[in-house]
Amino acid sequence: MTVFLLGTIPFPEGYGAGVHFAWPGGDYIPLGYLSNDKPSAIFRLRSSSPSSLVPIHNHQAACIGIELIHLSQLRIMIESSEEDKAKGKEVAARTDVGLVAEKVVKNSRNTNPTISVRKVVL
Repeated sequence: MTVFLLGTIPFPEGYGAGVHFAWPGGDYIPLGYLSNDKPSAIFRLRSSSPSSLVPIHNHQAACIGIELIHLSQLRIMIESSEEDKAKGKEVAARTDVGLVAEKVVKNSRNTNPTISVRKVVL
């Protein structure tokens, strides 16, 4: 997801924007920030999607939150987010790739019935 400022109106001196995201029915998670020095950012959402996310044909809406906040508070938010990302990498290292692949194939069949699947033993 890309978020950017147009540049026509700067933030007040000492302020920036915290950017947050929420999947349907979920809590907001901090993604990062924008400031006069950093007017755009690209955020990756793939790893934060909930496993219980409803298939896309139900048209659930995700939410983006943008919060005007003092730069000192933004720094605290970013440091906390970086610690959470490090914890997430530890969890990802313990993830069973075979189980994830099985879920991907199963969900692909649910959304596209023309896909055929055969189980292959490695």
